[in-house]
Amino acid sequence: MREIDLEPPGPNWGMLAAGAVVVMILIAWALFASMGTAETAPEAAAAPAATAAPPSRPARVEIRVTGGTGTVTLDGRSYGAAPALVPVPTDTGPHSLCVQAEGQEPVCRDVDAATLTAGPAYDLDLGG
Repeated sequence: MREIDLEPPGPNWGMLAAGAVVVMILIAWALFASMGTAETAPEAAAAPAATAAPPSRPARVEIRVTGGTGTVTLDGRSYGAAPALVPVPTDTGPHSLCVQAEGQEPVCRDVDAATLTAGPAYDLDLGG
């Protein structure tokens, strides 16, 4: 009687080595191809931006009061006793800035964001 060998064959080392060589060639090709595009990247980065960013404004501005003391409001919202920090409006329209001393009529000015941020603080004179 003849014996039959039923064990599976071992790995084909020749095919595995050829596959490894192909993978290394593809990796080397990808690296060299990316190096060619890296040379043109600084040129793209040096191109001017299509739109310039608008000048930044502070998020808040200090409202100072001369000639008395009072409560600061902007568009009807109270921000406490002067000097007070109020948010700078983000739109370009007019806004009502008021200071009201106790027992007095409010002193109001129509202001916009550019007016409020023209200096380090916005001074409002109560005239007293």
